[in-house]
Amino acid sequence: MKKIIDVNYIDNFIELITDLVFIKSADGKYLYCNNLFCKFLQQDKETIIGKKNYDFLPKENALKCSKEDEKVLINGEVIETEDTVFFQNDIRYFKTTKQTIYDNNEVLIGVLSITKDITENKQYQLIYEDNNELLEYINHETDTKKILTKIVNLSEKRNANLKCSILLLDETKVHLKNGTAPSLPSFYNEAIDGVEIGEKIGSCGAAAFKKRRIIVENINTHPNWAPYLGLTQKANLHSCWSEPIFSTNNDILGTFAMYSNKPSKPSSFQLELISSYAHLAAVTIEKENKKIEADIQKRKQLEKDLLEKTDDLQLFKQVVENISYGITITKADEENKLVYVNKAFEHITGYDKKEALGLNCNFLQNHDTQQKAIDIIKHGLDNNRKTQVELRNYKKDGTLFYNLVNISPVYDQNKNVTHYVGIQKDITQEKKQEALLSEQSKLASMGEMIGNIAHQWRQPLSVISTAATGMQIQKEFDLLEDEEFNKACNAINENVQYLSQTIDDFKNFIKNDSVKKYFSLTHSVEKFLSLVSGTIINNNIEVIVDLDDAIQINGFENELIQCYMNIFNNAKDALINQQEQIIIIKTLVKGKKAVISIKDNAGGIHLNIINKIFEPYFTTKHKFQGTGLGLHMTYNLIVDGMKGDIKVKNTNFNNKAKNFTGAEFIITLPIS
Repeated sequence: MKKIIDVNYIDNFIELITDLVFIKSADGKYLYCNNLFCKFLQQDKETIIGKKNYDFLPKENALKCSKEDEKVLINGEVIETEDTVFFQNDIRYFKTTKQTIYDNNEVLIGVLSITKDITENKQYQLIYEDNNELLEYINHETDTKKILTKIVNLSEKRNANLKCSILLLDETKVHLKNGTAPSLPSFYNEAIDGVEIGEKIGSCGAAAFKKRRIIVENINTHPNWAPYLGLTQKANLHSCWSEPIFSTNNDILGTFAMYSNKPSKPSSFQLELISSYAHLAAVTIEKENKKIEADIQKRKQLEKDLLEKTDDLQLFKQVVENISYGITITKADEENKLVYVNKAFEHITGYDKKEALGLNCNFLQNHDTQQKAIDIIKHGLDNNRKTQVELRNYKKDGTLFYNLVNISPVYDQNKNVTHYVGIQKDITQEKKQEALLSEQSKLASMGEMIGNIAHQWRQPLSVISTAATGMQIQKEFDLLEDEEFNKACNAINENVQYLSQTIDDFKNFIKNDSVKKYFSLTHSVEKFLSLVSGTIINNNIEVIVDLDDAIQINGFENELIQCYMNIFNNAKDALINQQEQIIIIKTLVKGKKAVISIKDNAGGIHLNIINKIFEPYFTTKHKFQGTGLGLHMTYNLIVDGMKGDIKVKNTNFNNKAKNFTGAEFIITLPIS
């Protein structure tokens, strides 16, 4: 069907559209354009009209655009395209709709193009994809050099004409050594290897010294780079932006830098990428430094040694006195008093031996130490069993630290328990690292959130567009009655209000509001379903709810909604191949607990993996779809954050006279 436009009103027509709009003749010359298009090109209309793509766009993009115009003119069909344009030293992403248009006499005017700038959404999508890919790679790859090189390569892929490097702080903490910089000349890498950090030493040396980002837009005129101009000019490097890489305890590990072959400053998106890549480099470096696997083997060997040397505590003391783990020995009696602590225990707790000996280890506890952990220790002692537990302990100065404790009974020759040996490890930094990875996971889930918003807005935007276009056509032919006008305006207003409400819903969900308060469990489920309603419709999922409206919870509503979303996203992906897609949500009260059941008909979870799904990094998805942190984070939010419990099992159920099999997540929360 031909698109007819009154040439007398073309300018008014294209100015009503909130995207870039332009019309070109059959020979490719610009005939009309709106003010937004002029603003984008930074030209006035008089300059643009009569010119062609090649006068304003990069050659590659201009050629592609001309071919698309030819296709529209030949086939007469509407086409949609997505394009990446390197324009004015920046990468921009656009979605364009093209179609032929005719005047009132059905004479061809040319090709109408409506172009939406989707750069911001695309950039968030790229950050989401990069974090997913790199977190998965960090989890499975053991070669630190390979991981850092992958980070650099991915950064360069996202930034045209930029070269990136990672420098690592050496053992002395005063020199930077090469980490990886595959695109920089070897002579440059060799020259800066071992450079001493300092306030005015280039960009990376200054960033490591000052512990903050250093942006040098022009190397050729900046005093920090004056001693190195011969080197940078030979390497054709003319600007450098450097981000310090921090450990979880805020120590400098190195720097992540981007170099340009001309003087320039970074865009806001490039600054986001620099920060993101520096965080991922920090995760990689700390993983290498901690040598987790080596520590585990060392601890296992220590436990074996302890069991073999119970007859000679003096020999045992020589073995453990200088080990990095805290070692304690207590008597196996009712008081369980300490009879020995090593130097590492003193270092970890801040108490010296004289202060600690004769006390029960519970002197490190406080009112917030979880009773469940204490009960596990008591049960292990009562039954002479090996026990491992994580405790919230406090140092002498009152500082909180997380203590991973292994307790083993020591037997005499008659197989009577005489003592208990405790091996303690300060895992505070690991807990911080886990928090960092959770933040990375939230960033990655932003892609899912954007998708939900898109699904929510598609239908109301369609209604608004249809109503506005209908009024325009009726007005053009003098057919617009007051009743139809009011009806269309009401429809537009209702859908605008709906869009405004969805903005408020998503804004309230993503804001950092970790305040414990009473809230309705039914209301939290309804808010969650509102946030994902577009995804539910788009995937043809049938959601069945059976809610007890009287249940009130004292906890963190947004965190609970995040848990619903994590479970929902896993169910949605598992249901994709099912002919009928069903999710059932039920709430009820059992004793003094509120129970939330979420089950699907996706066939259930394989018995070989069902006990692993709450473990960090465990995922059955492709590496570009999941990081393995969603359900682990859900477990932590429910168990640690809200003092509840979460379990999963396979279940059979009946719906509409049909039998189904699926997974059922059961969340149990205290009511008060």
